[in-house]
Amino acid sequence: MHDNNIFLKNGSRIAIIGGGPAGSFFAHFASRYAKEKGIDVSLTIFDRKKFCLKGQQGCNMCAGVISENLLHKLEEEEISIDPYCIQRKIDAYCFHTQDDRVFLRHPVPGHMPKIITVFRGNGPKFSSHEGNVSFDDFLLSNAVKQGAKVICETVKELKLFSGKGDPVKVVFGDGISKGEFEADLVAGAFGVNTGMMEKVGRMNFGYKPPKTVRTCQCEILLSREYIEKTFGNSIFVFALGMKELKFASITPKKDYITVNLVGRQDLTRNNVLDFISHPVVKKLMPKEWKLPKDFCLCIANIPVTYARRPYSDRIVILGDASISRSYKSGIESAFTMARLSADTAFQHGISARAFMEGYFTPAKRVLARDNVYGIFMLKINDYLSSQRLIANNHVKMIKSTKDTKTANLLNEILWNMLTGNVTYKEIFYKVLNFRFIARIVSKDIIALTEKKINDMKAWRRQVFRISSVSGKKGLPAMDKRKFPRYPWEWDQPSLKICLQDCNTRFDVTIHDYSREGISLRTKSAQPFREGQIIVLQGIVPKEPHTAKRIVAHLLKKENFIIKRRTKGTEQIIGLCALL
Repeated sequence: MHDNNIFLKNGSRIAIIGGGPAGSFFAHFASRYAKEKGIDVSLTIFDRKKFCLKGQQGCNMCAGVISENLLHKLEEEEISIDPYCIQRKIDAYCFHTQDDRVFLRHPVPGHMPKIITVFRGNGPKFSSHEGNVSFDDFLLSNAVKQGAKVICETVKELKLFSGKGDPVKVVFGDGISKGEFEADLVAGAFGVNTGMMEKVGRMNFGYKPPKTVRTCQCEILLSREYIEKTFGNSIFVFALGMKELKFASITPKKDYITVNLVGRQDLTRNNVLDFISHPVVKKLMPKEWKLPKDFCLCIANIPVTYARRPYSDRIVILGDASISRSYKSGIESAFTMARLSADTAFQHGISARAFMEGYFTPAKRVLARDNVYGIFMLKINDYLSSQRLIANNHVKMIKSTKDTKTANLLNEILWNMLTGNVTYKEIFYKVLNFRFIARIVSKDIIALTEKKINDMKAWRRQVFRISSVSGKKGLPAMDKRKFPRYPWEWDQPSLKICLQDCNTRFDVTIHDYSREGISLRTKSAQPFREGQIIVLQGIVPKEPHTAKRIVAHLLKKENFIIKRRTKGTEQIIGLCALL
């Protein structure tokens, strides 16, 4: 590994771009390893953001949950988090479905978990607390105590010279504060929410940023007493069947709760409003509570893949902009990668080959391979959580005192999935327990079968007869069975209607539907009348699958009779399928 390498030596200058956890941890380890090797290096951290400020100016856009594993690692490094940073100590997770909930506890009986919540910046924009409670600022101050210098300016450009022994030029600041800094090593700890990824990508040494998805987070002010009474020391995780959400949680702080949403695709402010308006979430809020017009909201990116070639001669990229654990434990991943990359720089050199063999290849073994298991486990969890009946059934199983072995294992799996206490691989092999799978699957099948039987019984009670529209011979028969009606929840398909034996078509949208009928909105001035025969035409949507199946079923019926209609600027006509 040492062939043709470049090494740090006395007087070497290290530039760290980004003062968040990854940058602060790298400075911590660089300082420690330099002392162990007996060489004197200078550490300079560049970050325009000031974490001592409130609101988005100081926030690093994160739910702010510090895992038990990370706390142990910080203790080993003799980094003790100041009490003023700790917002709340967490001892449980509450798994909340649409109809029920269960509190998940640490799998080891009697063990009190060490999980805390913090603010990454100095609290929400409108918070009234005094002093500095920022976790990121605490870590940065720890790096400064170890000799790091902080320059509060934005890095504009990195310049690589042609010679292998030449330093990297860091261009920073604007106007009179503009300057240049020559560094023997540049550590990129800038995350995925800045423009640095694109700047580094243009340096043409092969770096390709990770793919990201946009998440939403907001801080909601509630009284300390209400938070203690309603949420206590538990993080609430929700399975509400909201198709656009992959993960939804509420994290209690002192005077605030943090709503954190991760979507299957990019999320917006509207997704936050929809979640807060959900009946289950509204029940957790104070009576007659309304979301204030001004509240602290941020939309941030998180990585869903890892970067390609996050290293070159004298350059190493770490943290979210390089490789991290999928959807979980971002700060702990930053700690691990900072230690690994700093160790490589001081023990094996700062060439591209050294970083590839000593940092990135081991990092992929630790995180990237585990993320393969994680993606598989998360997809299974997404599906099961989206199925209302199955999610409720799993809650009942955890609460059950009849089969404690299955209940305890299910509790352990969910606890580890939510906390990130163990690797995804370990969780995967826990699930591959034949007895556990047999119990879970059999009980899910029984629950689904019971629901199907109950639905059939309810349907039979509602069937009253099938008759013709009138006693006149030749008129088509109409299905008069009563079916439950459901509101249309998906994007509107392209549908048109026309009267029988008429070529004029009218655009319509779906209001609600059932197995044998449909209600349509139409802006047409056409005076539709009850008893008229309607032909339904349109295009079956490609996705989602449920909408595709429903529209295909209705188009196959083709002919409908107008059973009811409403008057107004936008008519709604109720159609019943003809037999």
